[in-house]
Parts: sequence; C-alpha cells; structure tokens
Amino acid sequence: MQESYLYGLKSSLNGWIAGMHFTGKAGIFAPLLMTEGKDGVLSLSPSYEGNHLITANINIKRLYKAREKAEYQEDKNTEFEKNFIERTYGIN
Repeated sequence: MQESYLYGLKSSLNGWIAGMHFTGKAGIFAPLLMTEGKDGVLSLSPSYEGNHLITANINIKRLYKAREKAEYQEDKNTEFEKNFIERTYGIN
C-alpha cells in the first residue's frame, strides 16, 4: 500500500482445520497518510477469533491525488533495495 498507493484487503482464516487452530484479524488498508491514525489501517476485525464483517469508505479520487504527489512512482524502489533489502532479508 505504501509504495504502490493502493487499497489493500487482508482476509483471515479463523477456526479449526485438521486439528490446527487458525486465528487472525481481517483488515482494510490504505497508504499511511490517507488514514485517520496515519497508520495505514482503515478497518480491522475487533477480534482474532470468530466471524466478523469489516467495512470502510474508500476514496478513489483521493488515492489518485496522493499518487500524483508521491515522490516514488515506479514498480521498483532502488533506494530501498540499495539500503535495506540485504539487512531486512539477510541477503548477502
């Protein structure tokens, strides 16, 4: 969401399957500066377990304006790769 300026949806598989217990929160996300808390979260499930329906209002025009103002507008972030990818992913 942060580099590509997209809205993102994350579903979560909750419950028991083949003796394994799955938990997690579903969410709807946006670029940081487009969210009230500046945290990228538009909506998040209230609990890690159970069935929850989450909704959020999205604004495509605002997303397009944010893209126009963005410093980074490519599919590849060479600055990040140069400075952080080795350290982040342990690549030598």
